[in-house]
Amino acid sequence: VYTPHTHKPNPHKHTPHPTPPRTYFGQVSSDGFLLNLGFVLLELSKPFLEEQTKANLIRTDTKFVAAAERHYGAFPDDLQPLSPSAADPAAAAAADGDVNFITQCFFLTWRVLHLGLVSQLARHENLLRHINRIHHQSADPANDLQLSRFMQQQFGTMVSLYQPALLSGAMAFVGTAARWIMRLLGTRANPDSQLPRMPEHFVEDLVALTMHLAIYEPHALEGASSHLTSLFECVVALLSEPQLVHSPHLRAKFAQLLYHVYLAAEHKPDAGRAMKFAQPHQNLLQMHPRAQVDLAQALLKLYGAVEAHLDVYEKPDVRCRIARLLKHLWGSGTEHRNTFQRIAAEQESFVRFANGLMNETNSLVANIMDKLTEIRNVQVLRQDAAKWAAEPNQDDLLARHAENERSVKANLSLGNETIHMLAYLTSDSEIQKPFLLPEILPRLTTTVLSVLTKLVGAKGVNIKVNNAEELDFRPQEMLAELCRTIIHFAPYESFHAAIAADGYYHTSPGLLPKALSTVKKLHILTAAEVEELERVVTSSGAAAEAAAAAEAEDGDVPEDFLDPILCTIMTDPVRLPSGHVMQRATILQHLLNDEHNPFTRAPLKVEELVDADDIKAKIAHWRESRMEVETGLK
Repeated sequence: VYTPHTHKPNPHKHTPHPTPPRTYFGQVSSDGFLLNLGFVLLELSKPFLEEQTKANLIRTDTKFVAAAERHYGAFPDDLQPLSPSAADPAAAAAADGDVNFITQCFFLTWRVLHLGLVSQLARHENLLRHINRIHHQSADPANDLQLSRFMQQQFGTMVSLYQPALLSGAMAFVGTAARWIMRLLGTRANPDSQLPRMPEHFVEDLVALTMHLAIYEPHALEGASSHLTSLFECVVALLSEPQLVHSPHLRAKFAQLLYHVYLAAEHKPDAGRAMKFAQPHQNLLQMHPRAQVDLAQALLKLYGAVEAHLDVYEKPDVRCRIARLLKHLWGSGTEHRNTFQRIAAEQESFVRFANGLMNETNSLVANIMDKLTEIRNVQVLRQDAAKWAAEPNQDDLLARHAENERSVKANLSLGNETIHMLAYLTSDSEIQKPFLLPEILPRLTTTVLSVLTKLVGAKGVNIKVNNAEELDFRPQEMLAELCRTIIHFAPYESFHAAIAADGYYHTSPGLLPKALSTVKKLHILTAAEVEELERVVTSSGAAAEAAAAAEAEDGDVPEDFLDPILCTIMTDPVRLPSGHVMQRATILQHLLNDEHNPFTRAPLKVEELVDADDIKAKIAHWRESRMEVETGLK
């Protein structure tokens, strides 16, 4: 009875602030008390943490959490469930029958770790960020009293939080809790399954605790391979069924966990304090059967899902981590490669992913090049002492310069990964197929030509920023990867025709020859690759000439036969609910980015498109008539 009563006054204890809000001093348990209580409960839990047969006695439901008369208010009534839409209020009935001691101990320990250790680790992370920010802003860090006080607080909290026995017990609990969630997942088909009602923080606590240790105290994970394997299986299972986890932020944390904990340091440019030698659990991404079957597909879906749910500051970081995980999986053997091919066969979902990938690549490179130009201009200005001294807005310029550098560094981390992903995905003949679909092929050509315009122009390989390595700006590698993407489609005439029809090809007619000349000059492609790129340049030029000749032959085309957006003769017209007629590929491409009628802005789905056979027949009759006239003239 005592333990639940110690939980009750602490609903506000879980806070990310570096120091607890003073509003609650005297009303909640102290940090030290909750840490000590957590340690005591972990010791009490040892028998079932160390022996799975005893852990199997934990009830596979969360009715104890909902039974206030059993836990005496330790769990508030308003805890966010894992899946609110699927949670049946009727299933929240009080626990039926006796709740054994092991079950009570298990759930109360979880709650105390949430309020104590996990909460304090989150505040410690924010404290470290705060110290880092002050250190960079301070004119004299060695004598900064505020910085000194915060560092004293840092060392004090490290002593209490990083006790080996405490962290060892916490990781044992993580493994047991992950295995319990897997047992609960096994009940999800039952109408009375408690899985949707499980408090969301149960899963989030396991992720946050393990990820913190991987980043800040990696030695604490030594000897925890079995527990980390259980957590891996749990996270992959939840990630593979996104409908089970309502929060997109929690799903994004799954990807962060896989990156920080399970990806070896050699695959992470930002490894920091991570262990420099591979740990046993870091083979799971490559070798675990569930990962080989489900993980690549789950990560590709998550990559697309973060677009609508994460803010502009979170999204690049999460997507960069996902991209690096996917790159690792791509190179991890035929089992994973087969998974990528299977995903590509799921045409609709893969086309959406590919479209998002290309949109992001185009947007990132445009933003990067614009800001790099600004960075270079400020660097040049500061090199001229007289001009810089005469500059009246030095503070504003420096502030904007620092923000530009932060933005470029973040965007380049992701931009380099997206360009690389496009190159390695399109190297596979099976994955090339969806990229050649009429609704996505024009987007592919627009992306590669748009990015080429920025890379081989004055803002590209020739731009000279002083800190290119620090910013991770590698324009020659970007150009080589982009050219390889083009080369992968060299065998396809439809790709050459799409290049020739692209607006960038007409506004920059010398773009492809200039790119070819640049890669030859820089020696960044093999001789065989240069030969294939020459083939694309030649074939695209021939396709452009053929298209121009055909357009001249068509002469005046009836307006009803032209796609209203691209102004090209339709070959596969479809009718919208509004009565407008468009080329099928044009409207499908539009709907990938905007599910509204482009003319009326009413919601529009692919299923609402109807074949415009009458228009198609008229176009065919018109072409036949023109051919008869031309034959007669000859």
